Amino acid sequence: MNWTLIPTTRLSFPTDLSKAEILRRVQEKLDSPENNTPRKEFDGVVEADGFEVWEVYRRSGGNSFSPMIKANIVETDMGNDIQIRLQMRGCVWAFLLVWCYPFALMLFMTLVLLFREGVGALDWSILLIIFMPAFMITLAVTGFRAGNRAANAFVQDILAGKHS
Repeated sequence: MNWTLIPTTRLSFPTDLSKAEILRRVQEKLDSPENNTPRKEFDGVVEADGFEVWEVYRRSGGNSFSPMIKANIVETDMGNDIQIRLQMRGCVWAFLLVWCYPFALMLFMTLVLLFREGVGALDWSILLIIFMPAFMITLAVTGFRAGNRAANAFVQDILAGKHS
């Protein structure tokens, strides 16, 4: 498993379906009745060369860190290749930055104090200051990776024709 601070995943799905058929299946999946359940739904935009899809949660209990699916459909000799990039949404980045900023500032001030006063000034509060941003980053990365399964299942359902 490759851990990064900026969770992004790239996938590729070769298929013999035409571009128009892939886009039709995506739109049909987005419009399907089972997609509009009270707990979870996918929403998105279908464009000429690809689509963007994201998970929408109407009630509590969902994974806010689920990735956005950005897909481009590229024609190949064997048919088409759906090239997907899974990335965190902007609102999640804003949440993480706002939440982690005070702790990063406290860490900076603690390090300045440490260099000025020496190691004797180090106490247990620095562990909390380091732990909280690390906890939030781990939570975001873990939630993102869990959301990858749902995104992968969405694309697999489209390719398998399980859209209505």
